[in-house]
Amino acid sequence: MDRLMGVFRLIVITGLLTPWLAAQETPISRIETLGQATVYAPPSHVEFWLHFQARDASMELAMKGIHEFEGKLQAKVNEAQIQSGAFEISAPAVPDVRENRVVITAVLRVPMTGFMNPETGAGEFARLCDKVAAIARDLECEITGPTLDTTERQALQQSALSTATEYAYPAAESIAKTLNSSIWAVETVQVLEVLWNQPLEFQGVEPTIRQLSCTAKVRVTYALRGGQG
Repeated sequence: MDRLMGVFRLIVITGLLTPWLAAQETPISRIETLGQATVYAPPSHVEFWLHFQARDASMELAMKGIHEFEGKLQAKVNEAQIQSGAFEISAPAVPDVRENRVVITAVLRVPMTGFMNPETGAGEFARLCDKVAAIARDLECEITGPTLDTTERQALQQSALSTATEYAYPAAESIAKTLNSSIWAVETVQVLEVLWNQPLEFQGVEPTIRQLSCTAKVRVTYALRGGQG
């Protein structure tokens, strides 16, 4: 008798579990929404790139000219009184063994702290550009720049992605309410694009000496719970 009652209890419990298991197998509804955000920060430094090449009767003589370039560049930077200016020089490159030509690139990096004054900063920055352009002419370099950047690049990108993800939520919440559902969880966040210094609302040129920008676009997938009736 006890054995029969045990079998009966097992059948009853199994019967009670069947609707619950069926409910768990019901497909979860999902919503995908897009989020986009732009964050701004002041540039921490400016870079100028100077590309120098030496030609001579032999490759050995051309390489000698390259070795002399670093000393000449340092002397010019000191002479121009570029405060806190530091430069890095790449290793020499030989583009073609058939040519007695050696190429080298130097990047001159200057902190932006001296150009933040609203009244004098723009003028001081313009004078810096004039000084670097003059150095490039004197040393017969090809110059590119100014390139404004920040040492907090990773933090700025993380802020843009986080804000873009937050901006995706209100649209998803509105759709969920329309479906008589609620957002249960975030399933996935897909990074669609990260753009630097691409103004979307202000029709101007970025970066400026006051700010640079990072724009992030994401696609967020939410899981819903509740009826859709």
